[in-house]
Amino acid sequence: MKIALVSACVVACLTLTQAAAEDTKAADISGIDLQIPAKEHPVTAIFFPAPGAAKRPAVMMLHGGGGWAPQIDSAKHYASELAKAGFDVYMLSYYTEEDEAGRQAGEDVFQERFTAWAHLVDDAADWTLKQKNSNGRVGLLGFSNGGILTAGAGSIDTNIKAGVVYYGAVPSALEETIKKVPPLLILHGDADKVIPVRAAYELQAVATKLKSPPEIKIYPGEGHGFGGDLSKPNAQDAFQRAVAFLKPKLQTK
Repeated sequence: MKIALVSACVVACLTLTQAAAEDTKAADISGIDLQIPAKEHPVTAIFFPAPGAAKRPAVMMLHGGGGWAPQIDSAKHYASELAKAGFDVYMLSYYTEEDEAGRQAGEDVFQERFTAWAHLVDDAADWTLKQKNSNGRVGLLGFSNGGILTAGAGSIDTNIKAGVVYYGAVPSALEETIKKVPPLLILHGDADKVIPVRAAYELQAVATKLKSPPEIKIYPGEGHGFGGDLSKPNAQDAFQRAVAFLKPKLQTK
């Protein structure tokens, strides 16, 4: 009898655990596919609206060198969690088919196309400000190459009020022309072998020289891409820092 009761309890507990996991997944905000107009070409995006009808800021998420596909599920979950925190979130896909083909062929697409991408992001960011639920403020949040693009696009558009840079660097394609950067939060792992941690300190030095000293957090032992999986403690810490950083910069009184 005891064995039967224990077995029944185990089955019930497993069922409850599975149900809780499904509820958590179901609680994610569903993304909406859309195209955002821009001067060069329309930009594909996935839109995650913040709950409620109040005016709210927008955050545009920018992918790394491989696009969103390699981590699409974790990226969507990240965007959903960011939307739950009160931001309209746009997962922007700034590559064209030609960009992707060039990247896969080994061309230096990032250097060649960086300035065009920065203007594309700026056009899309300006579009978000015209949406009916916008509070008139927009920020950027980018991973790897998207982090570099965050600093670059933010340097040429005064409408961008803040940027979160995950394992990024100084935007070398614009380095000689940068006159300003928005407030930045730099998040990097000291074991990063793709974009070494010195790049974070170089970006910090450039921003400080431009009279916009950034916030910075270096995570011991973390490598490239650590921030995407919010089930990991350091990724969750970085996410909470990003939310805490963006809210006062993008909310209106």
